[in-house]
Amino acid sequence: MITKIKIAGYRIYKEFTLIPNPRLNLIAGANESGKSTLMEAIGLALTGRINGRAASEELNPYWFNTELVEEFVKERITGNPAAWPEIRIELFLDNRDELQQLCGTINSDIPTNACPGVAIRIIPNPDYDAEREEWAIQAAFPLPVEYYKVDWRSFADEVITSRPKQLTTACIDSRTVRSTTGVDYHMRSILSDNLDYTERAAVSVAYRKIKASMSEDALKSVNAKMAGKHSTLHDQPITLEMDQSARTSWEHAVTPHVSKVPFAMSGQGQQAAIKISLAMNRHSDRTAFVMVEEPENHLTHTSLVKLVSRMESLAGDHQQLFIATHSSFVVNRMGLNALHLLSDGVSSKLTQLSPDTVKYFQKLSGYDTLRLVLAEKIVLVEGPSDEIIFERVFKDLYGK
Repeated sequence: MITKIKIAGYRIYKEFTLIPNPRLNLIAGANESGKSTLMEAIGLALTGRINGRAASEELNPYWFNTELVEEFVKERITGNPAAWPEIRIELFLDNRDELQQLCGTINSDIPTNACPGVAIRIIPNPDYDAEREEWAIQAAFPLPVEYYKVDWRSFADEVITSRPKQLTTACIDSRTVRSTTGVDYHMRSILSDNLDYTERAAVSVAYRKIKASMSEDALKSVNAKMAGKHSTLHDQPITLEMDQSARTSWEHAVTPHVSKVPFAMSGQGQQAAIKISLAMNRHSDRTAFVMVEEPENHLTHTSLVKLVSRMESLAGDHQQLFIATHSSFVVNRMGLNALHLLSDGVSSKLTQLSPDTVKYFQKLSGYDTLRLVLAEKIVLVEGPSDEIIFERVFKDLYGK
C-alpha cells in the first residue's frame, strides 16, 4: 500500500504531500483543485505511463508548474544562473517482504527514511547541456522538453524500465471511456491482469495456429495464382502469409463483448462499470491499486447505487482504492472518514468524525454533503421556506 505521496513541480502542485488511507481514498474538491492531476501523478509513478503511452513519449512543457517556470525564466533573463525546473513524484510504500527490492533511502524525506518506494523525475538531460544553455540566453515559456529525460527509479536507486509486478495498477476514467480499436490500453491491461501466464500462452498458441491454417488454406489458391503470373519476373517465389509478429498478437484482435455487443459499442456508463468490476475482482490478487475518475459519470442514480454497492462488495484487503468524485452520494455511501479535500494544491481531511457520524451519512447517502464542504461561503437556514426567503432577499440586495 502507498503510505505517502510527495509531488513537486508537477502542474498545479509546487510542493504537495498526501498521507493516503490504507484502503479507501475519496478525492474531492472544486474544479481546478488538482483531483485529476493527483490521480495522474500516482499512475505516472506506478506505471511510468500516461494516457497509455510511456512518459518519455508524452513529455509536455505544460506538466511543469507554471509558477516555477516563470521564476526560472525571470531569473535567467536577468542573468542569474537559476536551476532548471524539475518534476518529482515519490510514492512511499509499506514495508512488506515482497517490496524489499524497492527498499532504500534515496528519497526526499528528511531525516532519512529507509522504506520501499518508487520515484519518477523529469530532469534535464546532461547530453543536451549546451543546447539548453543556448536556449536559456533568450529563455521564454514553454520549456524545451526535448532537452529533458524521464528518470524512473526505486528508493534503492535502481533504474526501473517496466512496472514492477507488485505494483499492478488499474486506471478507470469514466469521463472519457472510449476506444477506437475495440479495447483501449487500460482495458487491455485489466484483462491481462485477470489471466495468468499459462492462460495467455494457451490463447496465443491457439491464435497462431489459426493464422497458420489461414495461410495454408485460404491463401493457398492466391499464392498458386501469384506463382504462375510472376514466375517469369522473379527468381524466388512470392507468397502471402498471415503476419505472426507480436504487433498482430491476439490481444489486438480479440475484443470483449457485453450481451453479444462489442465492448466499445456499449454505453459509456456500462463500460465504466465493467472496467471497475474487473479491476476490483476479489480473485484479481495481482491488482494492488485501483484508481477511478468520477464513477458517477454517464450513470443514472439507480445505476450509480448498483455500482457503489458492487465496489463495496468487491473491495479486497489487498487493494488500495483512489476515487476522484464530485458526487455527494459516492462520498456519503463510501464513508466520509475516507475523504481528502483538495484546494489550491493543499490536502485536508476530516479527522475527528465519530463512527456514528460516518454511519449516519452512509444511511443518509442522498444528503448533499459536498455542497456544504466545498462552498466558499455558507448560510445556514432552518428549512426550505427560509431558503426561499433568503434567496429573494439576496437577489433584492445584490441583483443576482
